Amino acid sequence: MKFPKTIKLAPSLIIFSITLLLVMSNMFYVPQNVKNYYTMDRIFFVIVNITFWFSTAYLLNAIINKFFWGGIKKIAVGDFFLLKIKDFVSMFLYITVTIIVIVGVFNFEFSFNLFSVAVIILVLGTFIRANILAFFKSVFLSNTQNFNIGDWIKLIGTKTNLEIVGEVEDIDRKTLKIKTEGNNIVIVPQSGLNEFIIQNYYGSGKQSRFEVRIGINSSLPIKKIKRILFAGAVDASIKYGFLSEQRPEVLIKNINENGTEFSIYFWIEPWENFTPQFAKDKVLSSILNHLFHAGINLGKDNSYNFNVFHDTKENIKNVLSNIELFNKLNDEELILLSGKLAVKEFNENEIIIKQGDEGSSMFVLAEGLLKAKLVSEKGIEIEVGQLSPGDFFGEMTLFTGEKRTATIECICDSLIYEIEKEDLSPIIKNRKEIIHEFGETILDRKDINYLKKEESEKPKATRLEQLISKIKNIFIK
Repeated sequence: MKFPKTIKLAPSLIIFSITLLLVMSNMFYVPQNVKNYYTMDRIFFVIVNITFWFSTAYLLNAIINKFFWGGIKKIAVGDFFLLKIKDFVSMFLYITVTIIVIVGVFNFEFSFNLFSVAVIILVLGTFIRANILAFFKSVFLSNTQNFNIGDWIKLIGTKTNLEIVGEVEDIDRKTLKIKTEGNNIVIVPQSGLNEFIIQNYYGSGKQSRFEVRIGINSSLPIKKIKRILFAGAVDASIKYGFLSEQRPEVLIKNINENGTEFSIYFWIEPWENFTPQFAKDKVLSSILNHLFHAGINLGKDNSYNFNVFHDTKENIKNVLSNIELFNKLNDEELILLSGKLAVKEFNENEIIIKQGDEGSSMFVLAEGLLKAKLVSEKGIEIEVGQLSPGDFFGEMTLFTGEKRTATIECICDSLIYEIEKEDLSPIIKNRKEIIHEFGETILDRKDINYLKKEESEKPKATRLEQLISKIKNIFIK
């Protein structure tokens, strides 16, 4: 049986125990025939006894609420009869203690009038106790609230799994009005706010940090996993306009028998352009895409954990097979290419190739994030695009001998496969017809990315024939 964790017995039990010892020790006992009624002993006697009796009432009430109303006989929401019984028991305890204090501490005689007043207060208190508490709580809350109209807040139930997320529409002494993401209005009594933990997304400004978690069961290095997760989060941040001045973070949250749990943090201005749930969806989708292109496959046994199969050569083959330029190669050719290419790591802001340079290789982005920049005729550097895992670049230099057409720079730490002419030559010489397929893919990319005016006037078949001729000159002499 589960009991409420919000009802704390320890503080009241400590106060009760201390005052009980003081009462039993008669340390501050003052006989009734003492003339100086207001001595320090008398004052301490009154304080100790009042504290003892009311801590007794509070402790008994807390025990009943925790173990009876909170466990043995849980009160259903809206059960008026049981709620009033609960209020009656609470009022009875406190009124009984009050009478004991009046009679025993202040030496008033117990009379019918006193008894009548107690009964009237008991009856009235049972029915208006909730209203009295609501009034005092509303006064207190209205002066100490940690949110304002227009703030987006989240109410998290302390006794239930209830969560309410929305924009504060109105605040008064009795109620709090919230408009949810679904454009519904939720009205919460001020007296009920003590049942919630309040999270204010706009508490220190409109910029808020959010978290998504991913568990990975892997033998891969932590550095590699963090690089992939970070690149996925940065990718989503750039594509969807998250806060650029606050970069995502990847931290290890926990390690257990299932693997390593990572927390990915990112910053947005929630509900200005999109909801936190939308942002979380885009971050997770981007991360899954980056994991896929890195050759990390999702396990079927647990949707939350990734079972990662990793063998360098096999993993590179899987990555290449999902790339448009190489998906026409057979398994034998992919394995051959995977064993020959160079695997290179680049740091954030490091330049991989520069516009105008000569070269004899192309590159495939396996992990990370890159940006492409061009220098205009006026000498102004312009960012023209972004490359994500699975993208390739430099193919015109490798296949035709042209100079680099753009500068490629790392947005974050990246893992890149470099393919030299010598790596592809055996495959092309063994199966010359693959040149035509390479040519079609490269030409399609060229048409999408850029096309000089004089080239655009030529038929595509003519341009393809010219491109294939250049490839043959490079690889078949």
